[in-house]
Amino acid sequence: MPLNTSKSITQRSARELRPVSDNDIRALQTVADRSYKDQILPAQIEVRSITDQSIWTK
Repeated sequence: MPLNTSKSITQRSARELRPVSDNDIRALQTVADRSYKDQILPAQIEVRSITDQSIWTK
């Protein structure tokens, strides 16, 4: 990802840390699926498989 792009995303992102929720995973899966469909990502990604929700408990 280009540096300017990552800076822009980082500046817009939430600054508060919190556990990853099922809603977060669903939202990211939607983005990943669309990115694959639009040929931005070279392969499909299963977001839940690369997410560890047990690291941080509520």
